[in-house]
Amino acid sequence: MGSIERVSGRNYDPTHWCYYARRSLIMATVPASSRPLKSRCIVFVQSLSRCECGVRGTLEEATITLYMSERRLLQLILIATFLLGAIYAIVNPVFEGGDELWHYPMVQHLANGNPLPVQVFDPNEAGLWKQQASQPPLYYYAAAALTFWIDTSDMVEKRWENPHVDNGIVTQDGNINLTIHNPNWNAWQGTLLAVRIVRFFSVLLGVITVYFTYRIAKYVPVQSVGVGQKLDERFSADSVITRNRIVALLAAAMVAFVPMRLFVGAAVNNDNGMMALATVAVFLIVRLVERASRPSESKSPRNNGIGNSSVYADATLIGLVIGAACLTKIVGVGLLPLALGGIFIANWQRAPRQPFALRLYLQTAVQFLYVFAVAFVVAGWWYIRNVQLYDDWRGWSAFIAVLGERPQPATLAQLWDERVGFMQSYWGLFGGVNVPMANWIYTVLNGMLIVGLIGFALYAVRQVTHFARANNSVNSSATDGIVAKAMRRLFDFAAANFAIVCCLVWFGAVVYGLIDWATTTWSSQGRLVFGALQVEMVLLATGLIGLVGQRVGKWTALGVGGFMFTIALLSPFLYIFPAYRQPQPTVAQEVLPDAVTFGDSIRLNWHTTNLEARPGEPFELVVDWEVLQPLPENYSTFIHLTDPVLNTPIAQRDRYLGQGLVATSFAEVGVYTEKYVIEVPRTAFAPSVLDVNVGLYDVATEMRLLTDAGAEYITLYELNVLEDGRTFPNQTEISFEEGFRLVGYELSERRLQAGETLDVTLYFYGETAVDYSLTAQILSEDVVETTRFGAMDVGTGSSSWSADNVQEIQLSVPISAESPPNVYRLVIGLYTQLEDGSFRNLSLMQDGRITNDSLLTLTKVRIDE
Repeated sequence: MGSIERVSGRNYDPTHWCYYARRSLIMATVPASSRPLKSRCIVFVQSLSRCECGVRGTLEEATITLYMSERRLLQLILIATFLLGAIYAIVNPVFEGGDELWHYPMVQHLANGNPLPVQVFDPNEAGLWKQQASQPPLYYYAAAALTFWIDTSDMVEKRWENPHVDNGIVTQDGNINLTIHNPNWNAWQGTLLAVRIVRFFSVLLGVITVYFTYRIAKYVPVQSVGVGQKLDERFSADSVITRNRIVALLAAAMVAFVPMRLFVGAAVNNDNGMMALATVAVFLIVRLVERASRPSESKSPRNNGIGNSSVYADATLIGLVIGAACLTKIVGVGLLPLALGGIFIANWQRAPRQPFALRLYLQTAVQFLYVFAVAFVVAGWWYIRNVQLYDDWRGWSAFIAVLGERPQPATLAQLWDERVGFMQSYWGLFGGVNVPMANWIYTVLNGMLIVGLIGFALYAVRQVTHFARANNSVNSSATDGIVAKAMRRLFDFAAANFAIVCCLVWFGAVVYGLIDWATTTWSSQGRLVFGALQVEMVLLATGLIGLVGQRVGKWTALGVGGFMFTIALLSPFLYIFPAYRQPQPTVAQEVLPDAVTFGDSIRLNWHTTNLEARPGEPFELVVDWEVLQPLPENYSTFIHLTDPVLNTPIAQRDRYLGQGLVATSFAEVGVYTEKYVIEVPRTAFAPSVLDVNVGLYDVATEMRLLTDAGAEYITLYELNVLEDGRTFPNQTEISFEEGFRLVGYELSERRLQAGETLDVTLYFYGETAVDYSLTAQILSEDVVETTRFGAMDVGTGSSSWSADNVQEIQLSVPISAESPPNVYRLVIGLYTQLEDGSFRNLSLMQDGRITNDSLLTLTKVRIDE
């Protein structure tokens, strides 16, 4: 007890009552598992005493309070994480969260005792799990083990897909629900119970993620530590004060309270397993390096050899966790290089710090191979299976074949153009990425992100500067060359700031993987970087606190954490619940003279009148549907904007009642007031008159519900499509790749006889050195096998165009005399012939994104006999 009784030259009487009182207070408040911390607390309290028998009470009580408040705040954050996750899990309807519609069928398939499915390359033949059969299965096996005892034979009934859903599209008139939810179902039975159990499993994984984020951030240095300061200073008696508790608590809170993480974290989604395992793995790797920096580690002979039992115990645990991560999601493979770096830096700190010491690299190689072997034992069989089945160790070939891919890889500029949707789906874009929060929330959160990035940049510069100054006084060996000196400084800096370096490397690896993935597929969503969310928030918290300093940092942390908690708490009630709340029918006041009844069951009793619209503008219609009696079938309503010249719809909106939430088989008797928003096509012929037709039909049989007069639909009124104030005929603004823009068009006729010629005039802007040609074609409406009846390519390519002047292009499309009478699409496109003889078609652009379409449907034409 000498080290306790004598500190800083002062003598303490171990029999004095206040010594034992203060020691008892510390021993009672600090957990039993933290004996080293207890000793440091006692030493620290006594080292700052002002009297020979100890302090009068204020300083040690403040020290203990500081530790306890940190511990209690962490407990509150973890409890809030679980409770908020439970709220999201209950409020969000089943199958409406984070690809749950496809993840859960994998869980049920395995829970029923089936083997892993073999992924097909045809999306039409894929099972209910779609592309998720290509995902590593550990999360699904764990979820299956929790729910195998539940009878989920009702999954097909409960997993009732909305046939008209606007998946991934934020609409003005609802229809965002991925599935139909019958309010008469028991929410805690069968499939619905199983899904919610797995959701709570995901919530617990989220708690693990938050806790180990805190543990990672505890290793972030408050200030630069150089070689001259002996790295083990961070483990001195006052480390309870100097280690960055504010950054740790803020990082944990930010991970906990990101609304999108809570939304995904309360769904059946393997991202939750990956987040938890990646966070644990990063923590173990950081801890491995930090332990190696302690004097007891570096000086002990048993810790300096290849056969170091302590190191291999850590390596075994790291290998198991990384193997589990690799068996949860493919991104887990990226943890292996991180482990290699951690093992090297740990050995560097135990060794004499010689950059070219063979023993250093030999130790690292042997220990990493051991980690790799452990991970391979856990997950290697899955990747061997992928090679055997798909000739692709990642299984991406089958995954992409089912998911779909971009017509050509996206550029970084295009991915940058998709940043708005990316950031929305990072912070909170619920449902099928179609239920947004208020725009001001994204603005505040993005502003916080920018400030944090600026703060982290300044923090990084400060760390490098302080490290360089601290190392100026360190003498290098006279035999050291420039390379050796540079490598030593690099490795020393990585060791002194390993928590930050590790976070940066893991974040960079996940972002690189996402960019590689997003350039190939349409998966440009912010939530896909959640595998690195823990390190993102550690870096962001470090930047925010580093920018304002420790004194103001606690208020900054309180403000940021409190704001994010408030948004996370309110989002389920302000955005998610209202989006899926089924409307209650009202009582009809009166039956109007022009009311029309369909099938003696549903009456169209009232509607608004809007007689004008312009191409590209939304057209809004409000209708009262009165359910007169229950129907056994499920009918969809439709609104058609029909061109009377062509006698075919040019735009339509199909939807269930209740803004897409209510199927007629369980609709209650009463009036449902429905709002429909339909965009008049931006290429709609103008001026023209469109008929607004309304009706109902059965999606399964495609049979329409007839009116009491025997009609398939009714025409509410005529809609005038205006073109006033236009520079070009049928003016529009449609972009192709490489800067080509269609700004208008005109036709000689819209109704022709077979054998005649259609003259098309196109107005284009564009300039490029490559010679592109235009094509116009008449195609049938058959989407399976399109039929070309005529085409004419422009003779002069685009290399002669000027971007400042509109190009008026004349095309003639001869109509084959054998063309059967029907309505056809007039499509245009841009193409060029490559040196190998193949053709490259330019794709259409939509909101800055390259689409899968290379042919633009300009309008429709009718061919008569």
